[in-house]
Amino acid sequence: YQRRVRGSRTITMVSCDTFVALPNCTRERTLLFGKNSDRFPNEAQHILYLPPKSYEKEEILKCTYIEIPQVTQTYGVFLSKPSWMWGCEMGVNEYGVIIGNEAIVTKNTPVETPGLIGMDYVRLGLERSKTSQEALETITSLLEKYGQGGNCGLDQPLYYDNSYMIADFKEAWILETTGKGWTAKRVEDLASISNVPSITEGDLTSSSLIQQAIKKGWSATAEDFDFKKTYTDNNLMTVFGKGEKRRCRSKKLLEDNRGRIDLQTMFSIARDHGPYRNPGRVISSSYLEQSLCMHVGPGPFRTFQTTCSMVVELSQNKKITIWATGTSAPCTSIFKPIIGIDAVPQRLSDNPPGKKHDDTLWWKHEELHRKVLVDYSHRISLYSSERDSLEKEFIAKEKILKTRDVSRMERLQFTEECFVKADLATIEWISKVKKAEIKIGTSIAYAKAWNTINKKGDIPIRLPIYTPRRVFFGCVLLGGLIVVSVVSLKYLMKHNN
Repeated sequence: YQRRVRGSRTITMVSCDTFVALPNCTRERTLLFGKNSDRFPNEAQHILYLPPKSYEKEEILKCTYIEIPQVTQTYGVFLSKPSWMWGCEMGVNEYGVIIGNEAIVTKNTPVETPGLIGMDYVRLGLERSKTSQEALETITSLLEKYGQGGNCGLDQPLYYDNSYMIADFKEAWILETTGKGWTAKRVEDLASISNVPSITEGDLTSSSLIQQAIKKGWSATAEDFDFKKTYTDNNLMTVFGKGEKRRCRSKKLLEDNRGRIDLQTMFSIARDHGPYRNPGRVISSSYLEQSLCMHVGPGPFRTFQTTCSMVVELSQNKKITIWATGTSAPCTSIFKPIIGIDAVPQRLSDNPPGKKHDDTLWWKHEELHRKVLVDYSHRISLYSSERDSLEKEFIAKEKILKTRDVSRMERLQFTEECFVKADLATIEWISKVKKAEIKIGTSIAYAKAWNTINKKGDIPIRLPIYTPRRVFFGCVLLGGLIVVSVVSLKYLMKHNN
């Protein structure tokens, strides 16, 4: 991601992670798709359902920035989207097409002129496609015509190219793009994408992509073309964003569970903080570490936060279940079931979150999320087992419902019950976390960073700069320095005399 500041360019980290397991690798022989959407920490996401719609010929569609011709028929879609833009970070349509995108940085300079942005392409692919391959064709044909460009950030300018994971009941594809060029590869068994190019040899590739690489001397011939090797830009974003490390991490977690992957596996991958004995310490003090469950940290290299998560299960009987948090930080959130894309409670679809703290699902959860951050390791342990038990309860009930044909009203009622239970649990956990003493706390830089974020979001939560633990060790250190100084002074006086 490249950001222009007062005429100069600086590079700041972005993150997102998407992963998929085809039916031959999962416990229930279902396709499982997961994504963590990472954005700026106060960039609220809206989950909603939009029904299919017919249009007159030659109608015009206004996307985030530009207008393009509308099609005569769009399909019903479930979307998870930053509330300020037309496009979405991830979603699924009535035919079981699922798409999630990633920001990637390549050797090409991102286009700042307003055009279609990556999130617009996700929604366009969902609204206009009945299969993953059709979605691939929809996105690439529009990309070759309009390109990609424009600001993708709310609080600060963001410019980047995009990659996509596209799946349906039968197969999945990875699509990686730069400018108007693209390459795509069909997924075999398991796959993960992050914020780096990953395709070495594509099954489909635009001629313009290869021609540019040869013209610029990045590739000798078409036969030698390797998108990952040719277009990866090893700049600060690539090195410190650790996209390749995160991609390998999510792929390893899938591989480790091959044949046994289920919903809880996908939830745990979304919540993963890396192979650390004490992830809370890494979350609250590291300046450099990046994880699948992303948390903002101190300094310029941890600027993004997982602001929404989604897992989709496509069953062999053509049934779709969405498991959405609708809230940030999946480690602090609950995955809630939506059987069929049209079973989203109307109160959620009609109530997009604002730019600052309000009474919506996303912002109400922030009170829990940000109070947990005060003392992560201790406070998350106060309710994580209850969170897991509640999700197991939802999974068991969802499995029973899927064994029979249920009306939309029944599905809506079930979804509403789960969301209400999650809301009540969140209120209870906020109360429990509020009463908890601070055992470890955070680094001073981390506390200051989050206090600034909370102030901008009008959230009345302050991470303490001085905790009892920090004061105690500070006093011990100060006492030790005084003792050493006194002993040293006596020693010098004795020898001088």
